[in-house]
Amino acid sequence: MRSSCKEAVEIAVDYLENVEKYRPFPKVTPGFLIPQIPSDPPIEEIITTFFKVTHWNHPHFHAYFPMANSYPAVCAEIIGSAIGGIGFTWVRHS
Repeated sequence: MRSSCKEAVEIAVDYLENVEKYRPFPKVTPGFLIPQIPSDPPIEEIITTFFKVTHWNHPHFHAYFPMANSYPAVCAEIIGSAIGGIGFTWVRHS
């Protein structure tokens, strides 16, 4: 974890020190993801995966999940915090 977090900190510091080299807003248009979606998706795989997810709307789902706390998740939080991205715009981070 120590080496991974050191690397994550370096990425975060480099990002914050050089943020001006990035575009402030991605150069994309509405619908830019549509051409990237396969015309023949693997439907069986999608359906199989669907039934393996956590079903948050299940009447017996009564749980609280704290922030992810695995070593990789902690490192990802460091980088995510440095970016400061808010995920409620359609052009999030491309």
